[in-house]
Amino acid sequence: MVFPWACAVPNNQRVRPARRGITTTRRWRAAREEAHVEAMRQSAGIRCDAESRFGAMLHVHAPHAADHGHAADIDAYVKLLLDALEGQVYEDDRQVDVMFIRRRWSVPEPHLVLTVWPLTTDGPSDAPWPP
Repeated sequence: MVFPWACAVPNNQRVRPARRGITTTRRWRAAREEAHVEAMRQSAGIRCDAESRFGAMLHVHAPHAADHGHAADIDAYVKLLLDALEGQVYEDDRQVDVMFIRRRWSVPEPHLVLTVWPLTTDGPSDAPWPP
């Protein structure tokens, strides 16, 4: 699945202080909603049972850090996308057992590419690498 760069809100921008503890930021909620809509559109209604286990690979095609002052940690992009796929690709993101992340800099059109595949326990397809 391909997600626009607008969905790339780092996890450290997820919450902010509020009167009663902390709250999720508007930017995070908007990005999560956009990612969820994209996941629904691209998954074509495919849903798996709650017992399945998954592997995932995220390619972060990012604008160069110098263009934005700093770069978020590479793992900061994972949570939003895994949450957005809940109820579409899997029931709960706790079903993802293997995760790979790769970042590429200075691409003309920043975006995120997330590939999810089922893991099996009956042979080599349970190996920790993408299919």
